[in-house]
Amino acid sequence: MLNTNKNGIKPVKSRLLSGKKLILLFTGILFIFNVLAQTYNPDFLDGRLMFKLKDNVSIEPDYIIKNLPKKSETNKIVNINDYPDLKSVLSDYSVIKLERPSFYSKIPKLMRIFRVHFSDYSDIDNIISDLQTLNIIEYAEKEPIRKIIFSPNDTYYNQSNYNWYFDLVNAEQAWDISLGDNAIKVAIVDNAVFCGHSDITTYTQRDVADGDNDATPPEYVSSDFMWSHGTHCAGTIAAVGNNGIGVVGVCWTAKITNKIK
Repeated sequence: MLNTNKNGIKPVKSRLLSGKKLILLFTGILFIFNVLAQTYNPDFLDGRLMFKLKDNVSIEPDYIIKNLPKKSETNKIVNINDYPDLKSVLSDYSVIKLERPSFYSKIPKLMRIFRVHFSDYSDIDNIISDLQTLNIIEYAEKEPIRKIIFSPNDTYYNQSNYNWYFDLVNAEQAWDISLGDNAIKVAIVDNAVFCGHSDITTYTQRDVADGDNDATPPEYVSSDFMWSHGTHCAGTIAAVGNNGIGVVGVCWTAKITNKIK
């Protein structure tokens, strides 16, 4: 017999979440967002900072480092009482945990790195400042949030037949770390470079063949005088990126120095 209500409509409880389940689901989602959200600075992890001891500061002796067990997780939670100098500074703050994230790496330089967890996020600048007063500290800094989000808006970048080499060298991951520096200058020694191209920033140019400072290809060599092998190489290296036109270079903030062979 078909299970229907008095109106002849089949219940759909088996396919719908009950009101209680919906409330639990919604509460869970809110909890996750609250946990993951950065409430103090969107670019840095809340309640965390890292610092490194100077290389001349003693840590574990070599024989202990050599005999450390191999572990898939390299971090070690440590007792702040074992580090009096650090305790003298950190005891003034709401420190939750002190760890050495690369302790089991067995690499002394990495073993000197510490991570501090604390509950009052607004203390971060003061903690860093106080740690830097200790002569055993090489640096103390906020822990950045690594985001793989950058993708330039150049016209041809998102067309697969143009950007395969960027995937090959993991360009987007590199751009998330740095977009380069316009102090970087790359020399191109080739047949010619169209230096007036809207997508290329030229620092200097020299045409050895003609004995002048114009590396642009002569118009008669092609119906499209903007093209040459040198122009192609210049664009691959340093075509201006994220400007909404043309292509993008691997290091688009760099400047090109051209010399025609």
